[in-house]
Amino acid sequence: PRLGSLDASLTLTAQALHQHNPHTLLLWTACALFHGGVPQDTLAELESLSGWAEARCWLVRHHVLTRNAEGRWAMLPPLARYALDAAQAGRAGFDWVAMRQPLQAMFAVRVEQVEDFYSNDQKLTARRWLQQHFAALAGLMQGEMQAAQTDETWLQTMAQGLINEYVFNTIVAMPL
Repeated sequence: PRLGSLDASLTLTAQALHQHNPHTLLLWTACALFHGGVPQDTLAELESLSGWAEARCWLVRHHVLTRNAEGRWAMLPPLARYALDAAQAGRAGFDWVAMRQPLQAMFAVRVEQVEDFYSNDQKLTARRWLQQHFAALAGLMQGEMQAAQTDETWLQTMAQGLINEYVFNTIVAMPL
């Protein structure tokens, strides 16, 4: 009964957020992919790419997103699971297809930068960023594989571009 109550409460929260700003549910889902929270600079980049800049204040106001002790923007695991499940199912106003586009672009830029064997400062910075966010990228790829409208071209591009990166994250990369 308690879990049913949580689902009903989160559905009401999602409805209220969607009324204030339709981008809140997209940002909620995107942030849910980053276990342990999204660093400020990464969140700012995502907001800039997506145009969801005003959504964060609503998520904070409704206690969906909070800043943790490390300075990352995070949410409790049940909130993250709810958003990811709802986005995959397309319920309660969540939309996987609309959410994925800015994240795909953000990760594609980094993957393109690390594809070569030759290293330079830009590639090392991109590689470090990818390694820091590899679990979020893996979650995005796994979610994309389960999506009703799969972007196979993006998945193939990522899989090919990450060949040299999988070895640094074998446990996370194994299902990919």
